[in-house]
Amino acid sequence: MSSLTGIATDNFFWLWTFLAHIVLGAVFALGLLVISVRYCLRGYRESNWRKQSVWAMVSLLILVVFVSGAALFRDGRELQIAKSVWRPILYGAHVAVPVLLLGIVLGFRRSIFGQRRWGVLPFVGATTLGVAGLALLHGQAPTTEVSVSPRKDKWPYYPALARTASRHSIPAAALMRDAECKTCHADVHADWQQSAHHFSSFNNPIYLAAALETRADAIKKYGNDQSFNFCAGCHDPVPLFSNSLDAAFDDPQNPVAQAGLTCTACHAITEVAHGAKTTTRGNADYTIAEPRQYPLAGSGNEVLSWLHRQLLLTKPAMHKQTFLKPVHKTPEFCGTCHKVHLPEKLNDYKFVRGQNHYDSFVQSGVSGYGARSFYYPPHAAENCATCHMPSRESDDLGATDSRIRNHLFPAANTGLPALRGAEDVVALHRNVLEGALRVDLFGIREAGRIDGPLHAPLRPELPVLKAGATYLLEAVIRNLLVGHHFTQGTADSNQIWLDIRVTDGAGNVIGRSGALDEGRRVDPWAHFINAFVVDRQGNRISRRNAQDIFVPLYNHQIPPGAAQTVHYRFILPEDVTGPVTVEVRLRYRKFDRELMDFVSRDLQRPELAQFDLPIVDIAEDQVEFAIEDSPAEIVNLPVDIPVWQRWNDFGIGLLLNGQAELRQAESAFRAVQPLDFGQGSVNLVRVLLKEGRLAEAAELLAGLDSRDDASVNWWTLAWLNGVLQHRLGNLEAAEAHLRRILETQDAELAERGFDFSRDYVVLNQLGEVLFDRARLCRAPSEAKERERLLRAAADMFQRTLQLDTENVVAHHNLSQLHKELGDDESALAYWHNHLRYKPDDSARGEAIRAAREKYPAANHAAGDVVIYDLQRPGGPGRDAE
Repeated sequence: MSSLTGIATDNFFWLWTFLAHIVLGAVFALGLLVISVRYCLRGYRESNWRKQSVWAMVSLLILVVFVSGAALFRDGRELQIAKSVWRPILYGAHVAVPVLLLGIVLGFRRSIFGQRRWGVLPFVGATTLGVAGLALLHGQAPTTEVSVSPRKDKWPYYPALARTASRHSIPAAALMRDAECKTCHADVHADWQQSAHHFSSFNNPIYLAAALETRADAIKKYGNDQSFNFCAGCHDPVPLFSNSLDAAFDDPQNPVAQAGLTCTACHAITEVAHGAKTTTRGNADYTIAEPRQYPLAGSGNEVLSWLHRQLLLTKPAMHKQTFLKPVHKTPEFCGTCHKVHLPEKLNDYKFVRGQNHYDSFVQSGVSGYGARSFYYPPHAAENCATCHMPSRESDDLGATDSRIRNHLFPAANTGLPALRGAEDVVALHRNVLEGALRVDLFGIREAGRIDGPLHAPLRPELPVLKAGATYLLEAVIRNLLVGHHFTQGTADSNQIWLDIRVTDGAGNVIGRSGALDEGRRVDPWAHFINAFVVDRQGNRISRRNAQDIFVPLYNHQIPPGAAQTVHYRFILPEDVTGPVTVEVRLRYRKFDRELMDFVSRDLQRPELAQFDLPIVDIAEDQVEFAIEDSPAEIVNLPVDIPVWQRWNDFGIGLLLNGQAELRQAESAFRAVQPLDFGQGSVNLVRVLLKEGRLAEAAELLAGLDSRDDASVNWWTLAWLNGVLQHRLGNLEAAEAHLRRILETQDAELAERGFDFSRDYVVLNQLGEVLFDRARLCRAPSEAKERERLLRAAADMFQRTLQLDTENVVAHHNLSQLHKELGDDESALAYWHNHLRYKPDDSARGEAIRAAREKYPAANHAAGDVVIYDLQRPGGPGRDAE
């Protein structure tokens, strides 16, 4: 039935019935086979060829039923025929032959049983009643777990938003069945065993140290450790749902504390939703159910355990339905833990946004949902697993076409496997990192200023440098393969930096930034691709102390498909000898030294402070310059990046650097135009809109609209036109452009997997346009049109909240809209939400001011125009190497 309807109908009652079928079928089949053979031999002795033939046929058919059933009831790999052409043949034989056998028995009943008088109807009636009874009993047993939403927002594990389907705890043993999973999914288990998910709990020393501090802080503030549930909902599901957190803290070596994010902890999640609405709040906002087990599960008896395994192998439908649901293949499933906010219960303050892989991915061009990106892939990444669970070969029983999804979740955590000595796992993460970004020594400016004469792109043409002159190097980092901001996650403790070195022909170091000191600490004046996060007093968040996270002093993370431009100043010595070589490396280390020192002290493990964590060189570049009046052979490799793209990336980096570098960005995009008019012009419009030069932007967009330029995406043009027309006051034109983005479903979008109806920035923009249109309806005769526009605007913002529950713009506008509609109660509710989610700008300003005074290097990196001095006195790495 399941194979015909596509709906899994297996349940616990059905499996017990099937087990009875196996046992009783085997007994009856063997018994009837013995009887039929005896009657066949009797017919032979009596020379009754008719009886002999009938019983011989019966014996053969019983043997076919028994053999086909035994083959279907396979033992592991030896008789595994689930994916072979033989299975439907054997299954057909096992079903059809008993019918044929019954026909023979009824047709030749006198030859078989003699002259007994009985009809067919009793057999048919008994069979019908038996089947109907079994069907009725089957219907009484549920085929799926029951999922429930919390009553009136009463969260049993708050501030984690998780809940159990039964509203009761789940035994730890039910969530720690990894060894059983391994028997059929050995390769998946081997991957998971080395993953960061496995080491998410107290088996991770970094997390354990942070957890102990967070718990102590909670007890100090509130007299209890309930607020630690914020961490436990994702990091410690086994002790959380089994009410064993105290035992885990009392003994971090307790198996419950060492369990991590187990197989069941993920696969027993039944929904990331409230009723029909998918939730995107994160903070472990999911429902988990104690998984349904097959009959005889957990039996210590070898025979019964074997029967359990064979039952699961033979009829895996309920197992698959229990442990692999559609929600597991969605970004929202990952987002429930990889999107975080710091709630009032944790920080004793207010809502503060934390890490957010989910929105970063979903609102990007990589996912195919964001309409505003600089670059787009040929095809959208369907979900997080596209990158982080790549397909690999396996002969696991759960493999499809001999392939499984990698449950190591390869990404960037080289630190944890290095601490365990798992160098092979470090190498797998290293393979993901290397080449995910690139660094390009793009240009060099004279006079050491951002507005100095620019020589670019460097290679194949290169300027000849002058001794004693001051120069500004332009380095460009491009996010090539990462589908969310790089790095996201623990961006406060991840160390990614540019290490740049300038040497002369004699090997003397002229300038350096990003070197390591003797204690393997990175030069604090280097350029970091991270977030420098501080607490309310301006102290850096350096211990993974989530309860204190408040505001970033700067955030240098790079969006998907975007770039970052970094400036370096140096002066060539008067006696410099050529050639001058500039080398740059983009380097990555999972945990910074300050965090490792804290963990070492807190856990009293001095070896951790001395541990040399691996450093991955993600990308590198090198350029040699000739020096005037200092002849030397110059060797430079060709650059395998299209020239237009080098200019474009340079401009994108300048654009994202902020208002102070927009004129430089404009020059870069104008240089792109002769090489790729569409790309250069589109990004030039972005600059013009930021500067408020609307007439120039309108003229350029009009020219782009009239061209058939394959390099320009229509949805990007529609977005820019929508923003422009809104600012010009052409509201109906703005609405048309924005609706086109949200409502178009053409063949190209479908083929590439794009769906821009989920871009909530576009939704908000359209909502604001509609709201502005409603404000213009002032006459009494326009009352109906005004109400229609107000409700249409509210609908846009409601769509945003379905995608991002805490969206500040949507809550603010909905408050104003409901006030206009006369619904004061709803207006007040949305206003309270707006105040809750809106950052406290005044307090943030105070924290940033304090941080600027405490951390001069970070203060420098947070400036409007940041130029790194390669010859800063006292900087590490200035000696010849």
